Amino acid sequence: MYSILNIAINDKSATFEITNPLKQSRILIGKTPDAVLKSIPIIFNLCPMAHKMAASLALGLPIDDGVKQGVIGEIIREHSMIIFNDMAKILGLGLRREALIGINNLNNDRLAKLENDLFGTIAEEFLTNHTTKGIYGEILPKLDELIGDFGAIKFATDPTYYARATAFGDNPFFAEIPNLSQRILARFWEVANLIIALKNNTNIDVCDVKNGSASVWAARGLLTHSYAKSAEIITDCTITTPTNQILEMDGMLLAMLNAALNSERYYIRELVLMNICTIDPCIETRITGLE
Repeated sequence: MYSILNIAINDKSATFEITNPLKQSRILIGKTPDAVLKSIPIIFNLCPMAHKMAASLALGLPIDDGVKQGVIGEIIREHSMIIFNDMAKILGLGLRREALIGINNLNNDRLAKLENDLFGTIAEEFLTNHTTKGIYGEILPKLDELIGDFGAIKFATDPTYYARATAFGDNPFFAEIPNLSQRILARFWEVANLIIALKNNTNIDVCDVKNGSASVWAARGLLTHSYAKSAEIITDCTITTPTNQILEMDGMLLAMLNAALNSERYYIRELVLMNICTIDPCIETRITGLE
């Protein structure tokens, strides 16, 4: 049994419910810290390295040398899958699954191919000159046509990947209140910077530890692990994912969807789907009522 996010569209409003909501953290209570780490990739099949890093830091356990690199690789893969599959399909470019073949092994040769598929050049050239080649160049005119400047909505907090839009310096897609196109294009900026970090084995700060709680930036945004233990047995556990926060906090998901449904723009279907694609819930999502 697994969780499903059911989104219902009814004329100009959206509602959602979660079928079979699971509390994965409950599974970890009663385990030793080592057993927790062994359970993480089984419980979290999305972003397992980010969850492992957060759990290790929160439990005061050492981090393997490859964990941070693994987190960076996860983000690159997740962003690439969204770009080549979801975004390309929604914008009418068709699925680009061939661009994802072999992406689990991000060696130098595979990174070079990924750079070319994304940017039509190396990541450094894209960042410096904002070249409009690769799938990035194909997506730009489609965004102008279908999305435009829609979706500048102010939220009290933003747990999504966009919240770290300035982490890599002067991001041309950053805005205090980003519109939907800026959120979409920020993925390219982040993945370019992370590809360079992976190629050069550069240290990237993706985590923070405070008061026994550890937060790690994953592909979808900020996830947090916190544990309490007694005699080396976990007695309490709280795990917060970006999806948890988006669904619970001040109606971020509904605000974005309802703004799309009430837009005067013609391409409402694309707006709705791209909003969901941008948030990218980490559970299966089903939509009804969207023609």
